[in-house]
Amino acid sequence: RLEYPLGERTQTSCHRSPLFRRATLTFEDGRRLAIEAPGNSPSAVYIRSASLNGRSLGGNFLDHNAITSGGTLRFEMSDTPDTQSKTLK
Repeated sequence: RLEYPLGERTQTSCHRSPLFRRATLTFEDGRRLAIEAPGNSPSAVYIRSASLNGRSLGGNFLDHNAITSGGTLRFEMSDTPDTQSKTLK
């Protein structure tokens, strides 16, 4: 899974390393979310940074409404963990 909810009463999800380089989700209302991880590989499994519609996420958390609004979710991948950041594997 790309994400998982943090709790039953929250609209916030935590994202994890994608297992693909590109995918597009189409929601019932026709909105689309493109998910990109162009540097993803068997060795590059750590998220170096993530952005939604060009804006840095600054961590592992996404609001559910931001995801379902559509756009582009982009992950920059690395083969080493960034231990100084909130964005980890």
